[in-house]
Amino acid sequence: MILVDSNVWIFLNIQATPEHQAAKGKIEELRTEGIATNIIIVSEVFHQLSRMLGKAESLARVQRILDSADVSYFPLEDRLARSAIHLAATKPVRINDAIIAQQAMVLKIPVLTDNVKDFRKVNGLKVIPLR
Repeated sequence: MILVDSNVWIFLNIQATPEHQAAKGKIEELRTEGIATNIIIVSEVFHQLSRMLGKAESLARVQRILDSADVSYFPLEDRLARSAIHLAATKPVRINDAIIAQQAMVLKIPVLTDNVKDFRKVNGLKVIPLR
């Protein structure tokens, strides 16, 4: 299982991005291992795709992610949120990245991201770079 960061999903959904092929290849490669997501990732993807494609198209694409048999949705627990807030308060990590990182560590899975520099600030988190 691997937690796929929002930037990878966005690149996968926008063919005009230079990272599209890398995202497509990594997602295909990881499908057999299992892909994880959460509300933070889904909300970031919806927000960015809405700005680029409009709300209706964004809704359809995010729904496909959530409906995929290859994607497991993990809710955020209170204890995880508290740990993430502490992480964001004590390290130079934005709150959404802290939540994603904390969930990956609780699940004992890596994060696939193109945002390596920020996630590498989290001790103990395994980061898989997109490129």
